[in-house]
Amino acid sequence: NFTSLITLNNNPTSNLFMDVTGLSYSSTYYWRVKTNCGCYSVIRSFSTKCPTPQNLAVTEIGSNSAKFNWTAIPNIYYYLDVSTVSNFSSYVYAAVPVMSTDLPYLVTGLNPITTYYWRVRTTCGDMSATGNFTTLQIVPVILSLFTATAECPNEQRVRLNWTTENEANSSHFVIERSTDGLNFMW
Repeated sequence: NFTSLITLNNNPTSNLFMDVTGLSYSSTYYWRVKTNCGCYSVIRSFSTKCPTPQNLAVTEIGSNSAKFNWTAIPNIYYYLDVSTVSNFSSYVYAAVPVMSTDLPYLVTGLNPITTYYWRVRTTCGDMSATGNFTTLQIVPVILSLFTATAECPNEQRVRLNWTTENEANSSHFVIERSTDGLNFMW
């Protein structure tokens, strides 16, 4: 009904086009043209899209998780797809809704030593390019503290102490020694 008007140009022109800027994403606009005799054209409409997500990045890749990030527009929802096949014929995560304020977005439950493909799109735009990454191998034990203390120097004996952060599938420890850091023996 054109009660809320955005006047683009009140100056007469002989051009048959006009570039319009400053429009909102994911919005529908209606337009018409008025001739110099006061007659209006038929009403037309168009909808704006959201830009394709850019600057895709995967960080903090672990054995079962990764963080996803991209340049986001405030207050826009995105959909994240993660797959183990490059053509996305099957999904690990399909169309996971991600708000721009949720970035970087953490995905867990991934398998170790697996290549994953990912892409993202806005709710009002095109799909991004496809990125990929490979998860890391599970480290069976992570040492958070390791000390070697000489107990009896005359006996050439050392006490080794260690603390682990986590252990996966381990029942015991095997200590090896080396004089050159390359060749180890029990």
